[in-house]
Amino acid sequence: MDRSFFALAASYGGACVYAMSAAPASVVALGQTVATLLNTGALLPQLYQNLRRRSPGGYSPLTAGLACAGCSVRLFTTIALAGSDPLLLAGFAFGLAVNGLLLGQICWFGMVVEGKPLSALLTADFAAPAPAAPTAQLTRVFEMSDSEPDDWEPMR
Repeated sequence: MDRSFFALAASYGGACVYAMSAAPASVVALGQTVATLLNTGALLPQLYQNLRRRSPGGYSPLTAGLACAGCSVRLFTTIALAGSDPLLLAGFAFGLAVNGLLLGQICWFGMVVEGKPLSALLTADFAAPAPAAPTAQLTRVFEMSDSEPDDWEPMR
């Protein structure tokens, strides 16, 4: 690895130590705001692409559902344990909204547009793909391996 990686890692580590020990509340709030914007904004291109293609886009309904559940739990714990911190509540509420929209798109485009049953959509992550037919190159490799001499031994 090169020096720039180690310099970046050291800078990140230093920033983490500073944020956890000596950072003023305004810096911590800014970090929370940026994290909320990045986490929520990261799914906006996926939502747009799904809408444009009128397809679930191969995004996992399990991932979207678990993200919704996680954001719901975090909303509850923020209310119960963090004194209803408005910045944390907003972040988890936006996360729940965006992941809920994504899950809704997966279900809508999968069921209404593509005509799949809901059970097929929700179990798509667990369905085994159909086995692919062997290609001509793969067949040639197997044919070549049959013609090796009997005294062949693997390298040690």
